[in-house]
Amino acid sequence: MTLEEEFNKSKKWYEEKYGDLTNCWQWNDEGIPNAIGDYLGSMGEFTEADWDFARKENIADECRWCLEQFEEE
Repeated sequence: MTLEEEFNKSKKWYEEKYGDLTNCWQWNDEGIPNAIGDYLGSMGEFTEADWDFARKENIADECRWCLEQFEEE
């Protein structure tokens, strides 16, 4: 399992439910953080490949925030 796989699985679900995700607040406010959180909850950390993907998708800030939350628990 990779962050990219979890992200794409979640993105596909949101696309099927909402269509175009360009301005879809549900994807941006719920889908992305949930995909990151689900992955982190399963894996416990991000690999370098995960960070590369996060930077490519411009979700690195969300990943850092989720990681901080995960480490506080």
